[in-house]
Amino acid sequence: MVATSVDSATAKGAVAPAYSLPAEMEQSVAMTPALLPQEPTEEAKRRRMGPPRDLIAEARRLDGVPFMDGRSSEGEIVEVGNGKFFIPRGVADPRLGRVRRMRKYYNQVGLEELARSVGRDTVMVDANAGFGNDIIFWAVEAGAKKIYAFEGDAQEGELLEKNIKLNSLGEKVVWQPCAISDGEKILDIRERRLHSFFHRRKGENRDVPAKPLDDFGVFFTDDTIDLLRIGGWDVSEGTIDGAKNTLAKCKFVLVDNEGLERTGLATKMKEYGFTRVDFSGRGELYKNSSIQDA
Repeated sequence: MVATSVDSATAKGAVAPAYSLPAEMEQSVAMTPALLPQEPTEEAKRRRMGPPRDLIAEARRLDGVPFMDGRSSEGEIVEVGNGKFFIPRGVADPRLGRVRRMRKYYNQVGLEELARSVGRDTVMVDANAGFGNDIIFWAVEAGAKKIYAFEGDAQEGELLEKNIKLNSLGEKVVWQPCAISDGEKILDIRERRLHSFFHRRKGENRDVPAKPLDDFGVFFTDDTIDLLRIGGWDVSEGTIDGAKNTLAKCKFVLVDNEGLERTGLATKMKEYGFTRVDFSGRGELYKNSSIQDA
């Protein structure tokens, strides 16, 4: 144990002199930003303040319930780029959680890469629209001129409709409350593995209507479809076969192949004249060479 000496003034209750760091340590501390008071970031300021008043008013019109502390009892509106999303409370879907937390589109890097390949002024078919992440990106960020969307899940469809309304896309987006599958049938929502994590109320109907994509060909009046996104939890080779007439006029097809083995997918797409192209985002991207070279 090392003995320390205390002078008589200090021992009688006088204030001890302030301790000073050696010169080299003072310089080190001065050069360490983490030890100094930091100005709050814009993100921290925004989170502290809560949603802007105009977004609060819009959310109130959407769900028709009173607000408390800047947020609806039903949810809140989140701005992402030039788009907006209504995020309901009590939902454990990781896609919505990431949109809310990061203020970015889900899979934004992949969407931006895809937009560079497909271009602007596009006609798009989203056969697995979900809550509207991709179609809002294409409509407000990538300049799509027409989007046909499909979603069979009743809760996701309700949220999709809110997000279409919130972004004033009623004239640009046409959606059908139906899933795309290999035939006309009813799917049990409980079979979904990765697609939806929505909390459902007890006793709610979990049946999802599904049809082949070609059954909706009457809606696709455009001569060419620039991008078809087909995927989700019920993708199979039969799903691809059920879209063969639609595929014939598609330039690009993005298959979000949760349920389709990669080699089998490439073989099936080759049957319809598509070749795989490099794509680092989610899913497999194919192009129709006959249309591209025309």
